[in-house]
Amino acid sequence: MSLVNLAPVDLVIKLALWSAYIANEDQPISLLLCADAEAAKTRAVSQAITLPGIIYPTDCTAFGILTEYGEEIRKRKVRHIIVPDLISPFSKRWETSASFVAFLNNLIEEGILEVRTKALSKKYASEVKCGLIGCITPKELQDSRHRWVGMGFMSRMLPVSWTYKTTTKTAIFDQIIQGIDGKERWADKFPSTDIPVHMPIDFGQALLPYTMTFANAHSTYGFRYQRHLQRLLKASALERGDEVVRGIDLDRLLSCVDILNLKRTAL
Repeated sequence: MSLVNLAPVDLVIKLALWSAYIANEDQPISLLLCADAEAAKTRAVSQAITLPGIIYPTDCTAFGILTEYGEEIRKRKVRHIIVPDLISPFSKRWETSASFVAFLNNLIEEGILEVRTKALSKKYASEVKCGLIGCITPKELQDSRHRWVGMGFMSRMLPVSWTYKTTTKTAIFDQIIQGIDGKERWADKFPSTDIPVHMPIDFGQALLPYTMTFANAHSTYGFRYQRHLQRLLKASALERGDEVVRGIDLDRLLSCVDILNLKRTAL
């Protein structure tokens, strides 16, 4: 039994992980989970700890990621990095933090081919690229958001935010009193090779109103957000064992689209 009413959050995380196995996509979905302390962000992402292709560092640096996992990421043995508290790697002095954000920008979108720093000098045979799922509180995000926007980090991450209704908080207390911890582990079986997924154009057009709402709220064009949503549709089809996006995938995405922003929708 789930500790909290997090079905929409769970679905988005799961589809983000599946997006790493869609053929002919530039990169998998990266997520920025934003919710208050005690809102079960860690519980939500920790369900994926035992899945293949996932690393789960509590703290990390660019040097550490590349030296420990660079080749595994390049060979696509690692598809996503999950950081349960983004403030840990970002809490260092400004220059170090800014350098790490720039590194992540490249890691999750363009890819890294060559590094020439005082600490590491290396050229890779192919791009080092993977997805990122990170958690943060609204206060911490507010403190970092201005510089993250300026560096392009925010637009590369699909935002996921929520809070709790009174009825949900009551249900959580009931489960705690009953001794229900709600801890789960997913056992998804990802494909051994990337699989192409066809999305009929009508589905992309159906997403445009949601993209435009997001774009207007965040003063962006919305191009990346549209790509994020389309990848989620394809990931839904792939997770179901299908190679074509169908109506059920749109229904699944629309069931959680209200949390794909920074409005902190009440669950």
